[in-house]
Amino acid sequence: MICGNRDIQFKALKPCSDCNLYDEGKSYRLKDLIPEGHCYELLHSLMPYLLTFENEGWFKWERTRDKVVVCCPAVEANVCVELKKLTSEKPHSFEYRIMEVRGLCGYYKPGMTWQIKQDDFGHLCRHFYNVLFPYIKTGHEGVTITCGRDGGNSRFELTSNELL
Repeated sequence: MICGNRDIQFKALKPCSDCNLYDEGKSYRLKDLIPEGHCYELLHSLMPYLLTFENEGWFKWERTRDKVVVCCPAVEANVCVELKKLTSEKPHSFEYRIMEVRGLCGYYKPGMTWQIKQDDFGHLCRHFYNVLFPYIKTGHEGVTITCGRDGGNSRFELTSNELL
């Protein structure tokens, strides 16, 4: 597995009817759909926690309702962060602070902080990103995948997958 972002390009062969984010026949670059400067692996790890906070949930194992510790799955450079919800009104704002980096990470150093807003993901279908993630890690291209949200009716072709 390679740690680091890749230039992921995909074409919407048959867009998902549930989200209406992508136009049929149009190509997209993943780096244009996510907030700039974020590692795809850590962002993928943060997604379920962000969604929980966005829906007013919390994590019982944490001492406060608006914080949680999250680690990315990268073996080469495991990064652990403290994710904090900054606002209680929608759209929510979040901050994550890098607590620890085990290995060599090209994105983060301990003590760095990043902010994310709920609106930053307005052009990214999170269901599609979740299905796309294993292909990002393996370097596949030329495969057709579905977002899974619409019962498997959508079709997206992964057209490019190169290291940035």
